[in-house]
Amino acid sequence: MPEGRDVLSSFVLVHFGLTPQEKEGLEAWNRSGWTGHPANAFWFCREHAELARSRTGLHWRDALASIDAALGR
Repeated sequence: MPEGRDVLSSFVLVHFGLTPQEKEGLEAWNRSGWTGHPANAFWFCREHAELARSRTGLHWRDALASIDAALGR
């Protein structure tokens, strides 16, 4: 990687769906001031970001399984 290049600019954060229970839990954490990485957010390299974005309407487990299948994993 070239010196001085921002590593994070090479990645995109994508959020996928949650179950109603997961959504309630995340909302409760947010109200309490919790900070951190939610279970439905994943970093993707720019090469695979569009593949991930096309699945944001899916639950995060289903989205990841679909992405793996599309990539032949």
